Amino acid sequence: LMLDAFRVIPAQAAAIPGSAADPGLLPTLAVWTPVPGDASAAENFIAAARRLEDGHRYDEALRAYRQAMAADPNRASPHSASAYIYLKQGRPQEAYLETLEALAREPDMPTHWMRLGDVYSAMDDGERALAAYERALSFNPSSSPVLLRKGDLLWKLGREEEARSAWRPACDGGTQAACRRVE
Repeated sequence: LMLDAFRVIPAQAAAIPGSAADPGLLPTLAVWTPVPGDASAAENFIAAARRLEDGHRYDEALRAYRQAMAADPNRASPHSASAYIYLKQGRPQEAYLETLEALAREPDMPTHWMRLGDVYSAMDDGERALAAYERALSFNPSSSPVLLRKGDLLWKLGREEEARSAWRPACDGGTQAACRRVE
């Protein structure tokens, strides 16, 4: 049985209600323990977490991502999304741990390497951040978000020509923000 703020709800065998992303069910989600290996439940928790994140309800979003992790322990995206929230909250140590969890599950995902670069950058470890950005670029050399981050970090480190070199391919690819930085 699940208990929400108003009533007892019978637990479904291997899935949460299909409308789990409904904000009215969020109190229910907060107390519901998913069955490990339930990919459908994980998707519903992730959808709920994204809605909470969009509403700037970060602590609640983190709880929903943790429930997605419990439902599908092999899924990397809730770890990466949690790392992003932790970075927004100024909690780079927690972001680092979640990013490592994401990378353990999907080591060839450029987004996770970019996130690791963001974490190192937040921790003022520029050289490790650059190495992580380079690893992300090894999968997709024209990734504008990574090129922008790399260039911004190089600029911050006082390496202005290298920064311009990082931004130039993004500008050539049509990213106006990179073009403004190159000028």
